[in-house]
Amino acid sequence: MVVEHISLVLITVNILLIIYHYKKKKVNKELIIYTMFSVIRTLFMRLSLGSRARNAIENIDFNQLNVIEKIIYNISNFRYYTFIVNSYMLMLLIF
Repeated sequence: MVVEHISLVLITVNILLIIYHYKKKKVNKELIIYTMFSVIRTLFMRLSLGSRARNAIENIDFNQLNVIEKIIYNISNFRYYTFIVNSYMLMLLIF
């Protein structure tokens, strides 16, 4: 639970798994407890004073963009770091 984006994905997947188990008439108590702790840790991470201060100073222009503009802004970086810089990792994933 160090990276904000990954923690949100983790919580979303946990919630989907809880819904899946609920439809199967099973209650997975461990998954529910794990999801609650993940939500609490994510709130601590997102609401910490240091995180807010760093985010306000480092990314002023980027923070003013909406989600679609952020995706468009970063798509070239995504392609570069995924397919060019990490070409060995890509090859490992393919084979």
